[in-house]
Amino acid sequence: MPVDLVIAAVGQASRLEWLSSIHGLQVESGCVVVDAATGMTSIPGFFSGGDCANGGQEVVIAVAEGKVAAHGIDRWIRMRAASTGTPAPR
Repeated sequence: MPVDLVIAAVGQASRLEWLSSIHGLQVESGCVVVDAATGMTSIPGFFSGGDCANGGQEVVIAVAEGKVAAHGIDRWIRMRAASTGTPAPR
């Protein structure tokens, strides 16, 4: 069959063993547990997504999880700013 391009899949595996050494970080089945709505981990102010949180799925899922985490981070920063009376970033 004629083709324009062939990409060899070499495979890869995440190395997540070190996550279990982070005090207070909830890890289940080798993945960081996150709030699905915010991407926040069990440590307030720490966010995760992609392979660390889902074990390795399609890149589009990792991108979507990154967007969720970015919105979660923005809400977290604004909430912290409001609670201390400092101006929120623009």
